[in-house]
Amino acid sequence: MKYVLKEAGSVFPDQKIACIVSIGTGAPGIIGLENPGSTIDFTKVAGNSANDCEAVSEDVARKFDKDEFYCRLNVEHGLEGVGFGEWERLADVKTHTEKHLQKYDVSQKVDELVQVLNRTGAL
Repeated sequence: MKYVLKEAGSVFPDQKIACIVSIGTGAPGIIGLENPGSTIDFTKVAGNSANDCEAVSEDVARKFDKDEFYCRLNVEHGLEGVGFGEWERLADVKTHTEKHLQKYDVSQKVDELVQVLNRTGAL
């Protein structure tokens, strides 16, 4: 996310950022070790950490002021075991995404996003 903000600043140096939309690939499971005392699979722990963008998202959201809008859309449950190359599981992705979008707080966030995009002339 920091790279996106830096790139936007270099491409549009005289423009204020009004809205950022971050679309996740599904919230990761709990990061940690499966069995304490067992052999540690550091590559798995490191991979889970690299995929955990929620901390970065929270950091970016805190830095935005009232004139800026930041929206993170990320399915919370159900996509933990779906890998990037598993095209045969797109029906699962669709089902969990639709269910996520039906949640009241997510629906409110999407409605607010549409209003912001209409206000800024992006739609």
